Amino acid sequence: MFRKAVSVGCGTGVKEAGLVAAGIVAEFHLYEISAERIRQGRQQAEAKGLANRMLFHEADAFAQCLDVDFDLVYWNNSLHHMPDVNLALDWSRGRLQEGGLFAMDDFVGPSRFQWSERSLRYATDFRNALPPEYLRHPTDPQRALSREVRRPSVEKLMAIDPSEAADSDRILAALQRVFPEAETCMTGGVIYHLGLNDVLANIDEDKEASLLHTALLLDKALAEQGETHYAVALATV
Repeated sequence: MFRKAVSVGCGTGVKEAGLVAAGIVAEFHLYEISAERIRQGRQQAEAKGLANRMLFHEADAFAQCLDVDFDLVYWNNSLHHMPDVNLALDWSRGRLQEGGLFAMDDFVGPSRFQWSERSLRYATDFRNALPPEYLRHPTDPQRALSREVRRPSVEKLMAIDPSEAADSDRILAALQRVFPEAETCMTGGVIYHLGLNDVLANIDEDKEASLLHTALLLDKALAEQGETHYAVALATV
């Protein structure tokens, strides 16, 4: 069991709560800048009987959390929201005691979702092979979703969430610099994230198991060639 862990950008802390409930973490320090998410997180922790082990902080972790005795620094799909991933990873290493674990499961793809030409081509080709019924709009069946995958407008993306994938394309390089000992597994995403994300609700997982298996195999092959949107990394210091 990890004695003392920290997570930044935790939202309501639902993933962290799972680790506490499973007996993997004894005490979790959770940093979040949204007061409403913290309120919800505390309420959920109380309902699960975990309130005394899940300590929420409405603060900038990089400025306020300077302890150096954590044995787990945990990033789960929040590192890609940090404006400076080098700073975030330097902070992470600085918080770990000797023998502590850095654990990351995060989006590491292009900043602001500006997909590579290769990713766009593969995702579009995969959608072109899908039958029309899989391209129905989930809330308006009379409309069809586009088979062509495009890059989003940076301006529109930032208007919705200015933190979205702010510095994500530098995560892997920063990880190699700060945690050269890290074991990193590229977990894909060109197909399942870019090509299938908006149509999965239309696909019957049981009837189309072979299609989904093929999609994951293609994703794996692309990840092995460097086209990945997600990665998992573990490093012991």
